[in-house]
Parts: sequence; structure tokens; C-alpha cells
Amino acid sequence: MTDLIIKDFIFPPLNNHNYLVLDPQSKEAVLFDCSVPNDEVMKFVENQGALLKMILLTHGHFDHVMGVNYFWAKHHIPTYVHENDLSLLQEINNYTPYAHLEKVEIPKVDGTFNGNTIFKLGAHPIRIFETPGHTRG
Repeated sequence: MTDLIIKDFIFPPLNNHNYLVLDPQSKEAVLFDCSVPNDEVMKFVENQGALLKMILLTHGHFDHVMGVNYFWAKHHIPTYVHENDLSLLQEINNYTPYAHLEKVEIPKVDGTFNGNTIFKLGAHPIRIFETPGHTRG
């Protein structure tokens, strides 16, 4: 198996980390968290000649999901969240005022996952390790 490329994107206003993992052999990539609508991630993916296959949300807090609808509308990137955090997405605007942010559209997700789910990135399995505490998922 080939080594994966891992790129950390940090976006204001809250300086959240968004991690892109790219398999140079299959030219597939996955984005972990999507904190803001931003084209920097897609420019990097395209410069690598790769395809962003999916977005996996580490949890459902507003500051990790505010770019999801932008990526879906512009690039049709499917997005997944832990099944126990799905309800957090519905409550996103209960928390945005604490960060002095305007209300945002509730993120749309294509599906959920749990500790038994395995995604694929090229030949590499992406296993889910549940670590509830910060959120239920």
C-alpha cells in the first residue's frame, strides 16, 4: 500500500482543523470536518489530480460542519456523520450566537455511520473508532 498524504487546513473565524487524507495511488481523498465554505481544499485536491470522495464529520458541533452545504451545492460531495450526532445538526443555530456567528442553513448529510462502519479510500479502510464524551457520537 502507498503512503497517504495528510493535509491540515485551518480556517477562521474559529481556527478549526479540517484534515484532508489523500491516497496518491487511487487519487481519492476524504475530508474530515468541513468548518467553513472555502475553495482552498478543492484547489489542493484538484492540483493533486484527485477526487474528493466524501466528507466525514468527526462530530456534529456547528464549528465542524458549517461548510457542508457549500461543498454539496458546488461539488456534490457526500457527507456522513455519526448516527448519535445527527440531532446536533438540527440544533446548529442554538450555538452559532455564542461564537458571534449568523444563523446558518442546517447541514444536509447523505448518511450516518457508527462503530461498525468501514469506509474505503482507495485500498485503505477507514475504520470508525467511537469516542463519545465531547458529543454523544
